[in-house]
Amino acid sequence: MKNEITALILAGGRGLRMDGADKGLLVLSGRPLVEHVQQKLLPQVSTLFISANRNAEQYQPYCERVIKDEMGAYWGPLAGIASVLPYLKTKYLMVAPCDAPLLPDNLVKRLFDGLHDGQQLAVAFDGKRLQNTVLLMTVTHARTITAYLQGGGRKVQDWIQQAEYSEIDFSNEPDLFINVNEEKDLKKVQRLISGLT
Repeated sequence: MKNEITALILAGGRGLRMDGADKGLLVLSGRPLVEHVQQKLLPQVSTLFISANRNAEQYQPYCERVIKDEMGAYWGPLAGIASVLPYLKTKYLMVAPCDAPLLPDNLVKRLFDGLHDGQQLAVAFDGKRLQNTVLLMTVTHARTITAYLQGGGRKVQDWIQQAEYSEIDFSNEPDLFINVNEEKDLKKVQRLISGLT
């Protein structure tokens, strides 16, 4: 399984709710958020890329390649996924945001095992909502993103709803999907880490 999957960490946003901070580089327990995510995903996949529109030199140590959005400026997560497609050599693509440092250690396997016959997309569900940027898909299905963007679509949720997908239930551990969108989130995650270690 592992050899068939490439991971992509999404770090291409503007960080508007954090005063324009590059969220992947925010420090948590002495390490940037992107490193926490990288260390969760890398043991579960064969290759790891990072989608980033700035500070590429700071992201480079954490991945094989840093890839800038090629379809429009800051069109959102789907543009980051579309931009990585030419570099993929595996059958599956795992996607996760740079601001979710507590992701489950078995995330990729759970999503992979949740793909049913004929389905090409699995999305994590935290018990309250779909985690729209925590998903595993076939590269074949990922290629539909390009046409969706060219047609004016931008929202990940709307793109997901266009297909039949597997909803993978992580409702027993919702805290592992906390996104650091504001300063208070960073503090909350720090408290959780302190309790976990």
